[in-house]
Amino acid sequence: MPIDFKKALNDLQLIKNCEENIIAFDIETTGKNALDPYQPNTKAFTYAICFPNGKSSVIDKPECIQDFLNHCNKFKTGIIAHNYHYEYAVLKQMGFEIPENLIWHDTIIEHQLLLNLKRHGLDVVSQEFCTNVQLRLYWQFIDNQISFYAKKNNNDYSKIPKWLMHRYQINDVERTMLLHLAMYPEIVKRNLLNSYHDEIEVVKEVYEMEAYGIQVDKIECKKLIEHTTNELKKVDQEVQKIIKYPINLNSPKQLNKLLFDQLKIKPIGKDKNGQYSVDNENLGKLIEKELNAHVALLLDLILKCRAYTKGKATIESYLKLMDENEIIHPHIGTNVAATGRPSCTKPNLFNVSKEKALLTKYPIPARKCFRARKNRCLYLFDEKGIELRLIVEHTQEPEFVKLINENGDPHDLAAQCFYGDIYTDHVKACNFYATQNKDFSSRYHTQCLIFDLYKEAKKALRGAAKNAHFAMAYMDALKRHAEILGLTIDQAKPGRKTYEKRFPLVASFGYKMMNEAKARGHVVTSMGRKLCVPINDITAAGNYRIQGTAAEVLKRAVINAKFLRQKYDAHILLPIYDELIFDTPIFNEQKEKLFIIDVRKVMTNISFVKTPLDIECKKSLTTWFDAKEIKI
Repeated sequence: MPIDFKKALNDLQLIKNCEENIIAFDIETTGKNALDPYQPNTKAFTYAICFPNGKSSVIDKPECIQDFLNHCNKFKTGIIAHNYHYEYAVLKQMGFEIPENLIWHDTIIEHQLLLNLKRHGLDVVSQEFCTNVQLRLYWQFIDNQISFYAKKNNNDYSKIPKWLMHRYQINDVERTMLLHLAMYPEIVKRNLLNSYHDEIEVVKEVYEMEAYGIQVDKIECKKLIEHTTNELKKVDQEVQKIIKYPINLNSPKQLNKLLFDQLKIKPIGKDKNGQYSVDNENLGKLIEKELNAHVALLLDLILKCRAYTKGKATIESYLKLMDENEIIHPHIGTNVAATGRPSCTKPNLFNVSKEKALLTKYPIPARKCFRARKNRCLYLFDEKGIELRLIVEHTQEPEFVKLINENGDPHDLAAQCFYGDIYTDHVKACNFYATQNKDFSSRYHTQCLIFDLYKEAKKALRGAAKNAHFAMAYMDALKRHAEILGLTIDQAKPGRKTYEKRFPLVASFGYKMMNEAKARGHVVTSMGRKLCVPINDITAAGNYRIQGTAAEVLKRAVINAKFLRQKYDAHILLPIYDELIFDTPIFNEQKEKLFIIDVRKVMTNISFVKTPLDIECKKSLTTWFDAKEIKI
């Protein structure tokens, strides 16, 4: 049943005067992990094309792809793909030369810009747009047939019957064309072309990050696995002393029976399955309330077991995912999250455990698992307080505007409000011991230890205050606010009231955004992108507004930074929310200064943000964990 292309165009109510010099393109790959472009056996074995008039073809000669790319470049023909990130990566990994000025379109990016949902699969989006029920059923039938044969052939698509494979390819490439014809005019109409072009360009830079990869420190991985294994054995021994029989501490069902049936602990709440909740947050609350020392110890051992079990599995995954050169090639999503922030899988390197934090009782220093390549260096550049700067830009809170213009620290000010004398005393102690220990010689050993303790405590308090600062702007309740600060509700109340009185515009920011989202159904980023806010999560409107703009800032920085590869041999390894991690040669002092100056320009000269931006920098010649702050 071939698609009636003209009827489909009418069904989709498409704008007729769309561009004609375009062609839809879809490749099919085979291999052990056919959806991973960085596996050496992932190869394109066939491809399909479709023109705006509905004429489509399947070409079973992948060697012709180079001629196709050159032709499109020569005649300035835009190539449309659904998830062009994948197509681009596979073609580059197979050795095809992709002309630098080749025009690309991506219907996933178009759909995300128009409707920031979590699901952008071709089947989902085409079903959403098409009103022809018969056509939708036919698409679904072919998709189901392909899934059946793929499963039967161990996901080797090259072994699927050719007639079915061709029909599937035609369906995919025609749907891709139809979706572009439906969505691209709307991108233009909503003045989203700047955002669209940024999204297209950032995919090319993300490919460079993925292909270059990040170096695994195999020795440190094995040390951490050994450490976590030993700690888990100790936990098991301690648990056996208390309850006298084997139990899986990672099983909610077994924990429910132990804690609430046998030990008669009063539960706090229920999870989505209707069982009493035994998540980490609730276990922490139970520990605070528990008077029996043995039971409190047991609850703490459960938390420890979870932390080390998860940490061990994570580190083991690093060893499994690295290639023969001990390099991991992560998959970085540029446009998956509802706010437009980047994401990372295989593995998730955006959430690698770091130094101790106030609310992290059993941290696993997983950043030790990644290191600089031989004779190279890691630089970690962080957009200094960007979320708060964007909140201040939106609210124009006078005291914060003045503080940012003077290069002050708003989170330090928030910590003073939230913690009062507790934080102030730590700051005074740090300043005192810093002046007493200028040379850090052995005769000052005791004072140095005290200084380090105060410094670490101050850092932890400021980190918690930073999170609580955002909690204020994003409408978190007093209870959650107190938990973030590590205080009781009564302890947190005075500081919260002080903050609300002193900074009313920031304190009311979340409510303003929520009302805007209620009235319009969306919030608007600084680049004009509309982010729909789910009605059941309407209080997240402020978070959407700020994180959406922060994502745009980082993506623009990534695009602006591409010249650094040529100029300094500097490779971006990861774009972690508001941070860029670079791998570079070991510079001399002069060249390091020039490099930092260029990175600062890249990350702070953002045309659509008027509030001054700034960066912080860390550096390491060894592991990611060992990165130390440097003055810039």
